[in-house]
Amino acid sequence: MTADALPFDLAVMRKFRIPGFSKQDALCGCGIVPPPNDLIHQPTEVWYDRFRRRVFDAAAKRIWFPVYRLSDGEFSCMVGRQFLPMPLSAAILARLRHLYHSARRLSPFYSTGRPGYCESYYFWELPHVRASLAKALTEIAEHGALCFNFSPSDLADPYMALVCRWLVAHGVRIPLESYFHFYHVYGLLNGPDAAGLLTGRRVVVMTSNINDRRNALLRAVMDRGASHATFYETSRNKPALERIDLRHMPADVDIALLGAGVGAAHIITQLAPLRCIAIDAGFALDCWAEPSLRLNRPYSVSDESWDELHGDKKPAWCPK
Repeated sequence: MTADALPFDLAVMRKFRIPGFSKQDALCGCGIVPPPNDLIHQPTEVWYDRFRRRVFDAAAKRIWFPVYRLSDGEFSCMVGRQFLPMPLSAAILARLRHLYHSARRLSPFYSTGRPGYCESYYFWELPHVRASLAKALTEIAEHGALCFNFSPSDLADPYMALVCRWLVAHGVRIPLESYFHFYHVYGLLNGPDAAGLLTGRRVVVMTSNINDRRNALLRAVMDRGASHATFYETSRNKPALERIDLRHMPADVDIALLGAGVGAAHIITQLAPLRCIAIDAGFALDCWAEPSLRLNRPYSVSDESWDELHGDKKPAWCPK
């Protein structure tokens, strides 16, 4: 398998847009992304439409459809921590800081999110975690969607080429129709399609119960039209080693929404017997539990709420 087998080319970038977020685009501009090779001459809204149609079709047919996002946390698990070019003194300090945290955790991989959450695996666990991740990515690509943050940015720049080589080296084949962008998931869950996805459906939320957010998440799911919502607590530190007891899952679940870091891939593949949509929702769940967090990342505030929350003021994450 060679790099030619990948369904995109990092040298071909197009402006990225998702329907329902035009006010964000007008104020902050559009990022650029490598679209799938068969859509390089199409507006990127067509790419999002492919994503939403695949999700909604799977919901209608009651088939297993896994969706997994990959950004800097997943990338660093795959290829190790990377650093942006910086002055020598800053580079030395960044690496010393990384060595300090690695020694504290007995691991070169650690991914922190919300306060109280840190996903990490001991150095002797990492080979198994990486092998399991490669296997899970292959399975998810075959049946669902892999959503990469391959937009040029400080988060992604040190990793993109290395991750492509890792995918090739590990034989992860990604069909054209399974390749999507990281922010397609946020657009789906925070944009105009969210209500249509959840309305009348039975939903299970699978994440850690940091800050006792269980009840807030269940309320948020019901407010978006779900007919039933349940909560399954997952590990806040080592979800990639967790075994899910399907006996404790609703047998008739339609949609599983996960917030489990890198380990979400490992959990998602265990849900195949449920024949449900399984979406690695990540930060979208944080926003549902604490709506004030919607101000902190792109594609978290749709046109409908933009004027109320942002007006004509640029969010902190907006490019300078």
